Amino acid sequence: MIQDWPKVFSKGKPGFGYYGFDPQVVKNMHAAFYAWGPVFKAGIHIPSFENVNVYPLVTNILGLKYKESIDGKKQVLQRILRQ
Repeated sequence: MIQDWPKVFSKGKPGFGYYGFDPQVVKNMHAAFYAWGPVFKAGIHIPSFENVNVYPLVTNILGLKYKESIDGKKQVLQRILRQ
């Protein structure tokens, strides 16, 4: 039994996709992203980004088009690509 809620938990009602921590608050919960290959610049370090931005990156690399409205933005990761 804990006396108070830990800082990483919310007293609010959990909704869809609720995992018990807020990565905007708990920075050590951020994930690592590594990319290498002929389309990527070498030695680039970028700030943290939301994983929804990986989808437009991959579709751009593969030359795929999508018509759906998505949350990701290809501009976020554009700077890691070779021109």
